[in-house]
Amino acid sequence: AEGAAPSLDPAAYTPLVSPPCRFWADPFLVEDGGRTHLFFEDYRFDQRKGLISWAEVLPDGRLGPTETVLERPYHLSYPHVFEHDGEIFMVPESQEAGRVDLLRAHRFPDQWVHETTL
Repeated sequence: AEGAAPSLDPAAYTPLVSPPCRFWADPFLVEDGGRTHLFFEDYRFDQRKGLISWAEVLPDGRLGPTETVLERPYHLSYPHVFEHDGEIFMVPESQEAGRVDLLRAHRFPDQWVHETTL
């Protein structure tokens, strides 16, 4: 029911398992237009860095296809996504680059443009 507390029973949840050559971490859920979007760090062992990927969480709890939505020459993680004044923004962790960037969704959820460096 809407507003009900989440279940504490692990059997009530669907585990999300990353492919063997990757490690998924730092999930961030966003509701938009009646859909649930999952943004997450997608650590690629072959590249030795994290990218930001996205998938839709389907009504039955499974993930739709995953897609890389943000990649830089440096490691990215913790894709903090939020809405402000009708636009959607992301502030990913980018400590390796030595700066914090604010990105705006050019086309949500898969196209992001650099808005400013904070």
